[in-house]
Order: sequence, then C-alpha cells, then structure tokens
Amino acid sequence: MAGINFIGSYSGMDQSVIDKLIAVEKRPLTLMTQKKSAIESQKSAWKDVMSRLDNLMEKLKSLSKEETYYSRTLSSSDSAKLSVSGGSDAPAGSYEVKITRLATRSTLTGTSMTEKNPDVALGLSGSLTLSTSETSTATIQIEANQSLRTIVRSINRQSQASGVEASVIDGRLVLSAASYGSQAITAESTDIGVLENLGLQEGSLSLGLQSQFSVNGHEMVRETNTITDAVLGMTLQLKSATGESESLEITVTEDQDKAVEAFKAFVEQYNSTVSFLKTQTAAGSKEVAGSQGKLYGENALVRLQNALRQAITSNLTETASGMKNLSEIGLTTADREGTLKLDDAKFRKAFAENPQSIHQFFSDTVEQPSAESPVLTKVGMGVQLEALVLAFTDKSKGTIAGKNQTIERAIRDLDRRMEAFEEKMLKKEAYYVDMFSKLDVALQKSEAQANWLSAQLGGMQST
Repeated sequence: MAGINFIGSYSGMDQSVIDKLIAVEKRPLTLMTQKKSAIESQKSAWKDVMSRLDNLMEKLKSLSKEETYYSRTLSSSDSAKLSVSGGSDAPAGSYEVKITRLATRSTLTGTSMTEKNPDVALGLSGSLTLSTSETSTATIQIEANQSLRTIVRSINRQSQASGVEASVIDGRLVLSAASYGSQAITAESTDIGVLENLGLQEGSLSLGLQSQFSVNGHEMVRETNTITDAVLGMTLQLKSATGESESLEITVTEDQDKAVEAFKAFVEQYNSTVSFLKTQTAAGSKEVAGSQGKLYGENALVRLQNALRQAITSNLTETASGMKNLSEIGLTTADREGTLKLDDAKFRKAFAENPQSIHQFFSDTVEQPSAESPVLTKVGMGVQLEALVLAFTDKSKGTIAGKNQTIERAIRDLDRRMEAFEEKMLKKEAYYVDMFSKLDVALQKSEAQANWLSAQLGGMQST
C-alpha cells in the first residue's frame, strides 16, 4: 500500500510508519489467506481421492465382466492361408480345416478399347442399366461429354444399388459383382451404341465360384470367403487353397492372461488407493513438519478404509459360486492395513478349474421381489466393493460431491471476507495519511507561530 507522499516532514510520522500500522491491522487477512490455502489444499486432496476411487471402480467393473473370464485365444497354423477370430463362446479345442477353393466374383469383361483414350469424351448418350441376380438394378445416365474414366466413376457411385463394380484392366471395361458367388451380371441399354462402344455387347461373362472347405472332415460351401456360421463363435477368413494332402489347424484356448492382468490391475489400484487414504488421513507428529494428512479428521474416509478392509477379508455365503473368500483364488492381505497380494500360480490353478465360480463370486446379485418392486441385493464381492466406492464418487449424491460443495462455499465466503477486508484497509490507510498530514500542517503552523513569537520577544529585548 506504500505510496509517494511528503507526510512526516514535521512529525516524523512518514509512510513507513503507516505501512507498519497497516501491517499490524492486516494480520486477520493473513490468517484468512492461510485458511484459504489450507482449504484449497483439501480440495486438491479430495480431487486426488476421487481420481483414485474412479480408477478403482474401473478395475472393479472389469472383474464383473464376462469377457474377463471367458475370453479365448484363437490361432491358425498358417495365417497366410487362414485367419481366425472369435469371442468368448468359441469352444476350446483344435479344429482341422482344409480349403479346396476360394470364393470368387462373377465378371463381365468387355472387348478391347485400347484405341480409346480413357480421358477423352466418348460422345455417347443413353442409359446403362446394371444388375446381378442378387440385387436390384441401377441405371446410369451417360452424357456425350463423359470419358471412359468418368463413366467408371458413375458406375461405382451406384455399386451399392446395382451390386456391380467397374474397373479398366488391360484396356477393357470389366464389371465385377460386388459380392462373391455364382451370380450373373446383366448390362442393358436403351441405345445399342452404348454397349458396343463400351465393349459390352460382345463381352464375356465368367461366373464366380462358391468357397469350398471342410472343418473336421465336414464339407461346406459358402458364397463368401468370410465364414461366420461354420463353427460356433468363430469367424474364418479363407485366404488361399490348401494342397491335396495339406490341412490347417485352428487352436482355441482359454485366455487366462486376460483374467490375471485384470486381477493384477485391481490389486495394484486397490493397494495404491488404500495407501493414499492412509497418508491423507494420518494424524502425523508434532515433531515432523508436514506429516499430518491434508484430510486428517475426515471420518468418512476412515470409515471407507475400514469398510474396504472388512469387505476384502470377509466370508461370503450368499453367492452361487461356492467360494467364500479371496484366499481361495490366491488373493490375500499382506499386512494389517489390508494391502493385497496375488499368488499367480494359485490364481491360475483356480481359474483353470472353474472360471465361472470366480466370476460369480465377484458379480453375483440376488433379486428379492416385494409387493412394490424387486429389490436387487448386492452379494458378490465385486459389486459390494463397487457400492462402497460409488457412495463416495457419485457425481450428484456422493460424499466427495458434498465435500466439494462445502469447500466451494467456504472459499467463496473467504473471498468475500478478504475483499471486504482489503477495502477496509484501503480506507484505514487513507485515514492515517489524512491524520498525519493534518498533524504535519498543525506542527508547521505551531513552528511558524513559535518563530514569530520568538522574533517579537527578541525585538522587545533589543529596544
């Protein structure tokens, strides 16, 4: 608040004195600033709590998903000839596949047009109607200013309707069926000149073929090379025919790694969250500066820690899985704080024996109907933990949302009080400046009067 002025020339009460007086009176503002800083620090800590609990919720949800437990790894002995993909319903095992031939597309190949520049207007006018035996027709209007290149583009723009695609190969217009199989391609025009000039009047039709293959000795034919209905839960992509004595092998195995990684991610996030909550709620020591947690005294967080620890170590009796606790799958607590550790070998053994049991242990719910409406009772370990976390993270009704609202109100209130106090201090400084300025003026007048009186007395003595 220091400014440039000339007060204090007589009284000695200059701006530095005013600054010291104001500094003393501004101590409440300093306390409010410190309090605001502490509240903002709490706000940041609650934000971190929310982030960690959100991450924990994400990991918990993965433990309730079917894909975590029933994923499959599918592989082909020769992916250059056969690729395979599938979901959780693909039965585990080995499958022998032989590919006799691939499906091909029907083509209508026109006569040679090598003497015609593909970018020069052909001077044709009329319509060209294209269709296959599996699709509706599409009519392309041809104008005199169109070249072979622009006619090909016009045909391809309507390929979805006609089922026909166009290209130019070795100077010939080639019409190909958009889909595989033995379907005829028809090209018609109201002007025979259109067909003649495009080489289609005497074009040759080559019918496509169905794919032919076998799975475990069972012969099949399809109108495509992408086979979705041969083996439950699998999609086969036929790429090349096999030799007469050659066979390919598809292997389907349970994907244990996906489940293991999901549980490892949960354990890591759970331990990180528990450790963070412990640090933030720690009482600390008077001898160690900064050892007290930013959220010390927040009993809701202490209750959450206790509830998580109790849920993790409790026995469940209501699930259909037959499991009672996490130790049966290799998940145990490492210390009194409830830190988790995963025995990889024990988990894999339990998973191999009964993945469904582990899934049910985490995801089971029981519906208990009442007169008004069914009540969903959360009994699975995973859904119980989700409920505990959701009570804190729910964006509208959660504990953290309520804390944030309280903190925001406190910050707004402090901002208003600090602003009002600053205005009060500005007025107080103006008051001091005015008061000491008047004091200087009064002292200056007193000095002038004293000098005048001294001069008068001196004159009287000299006479």
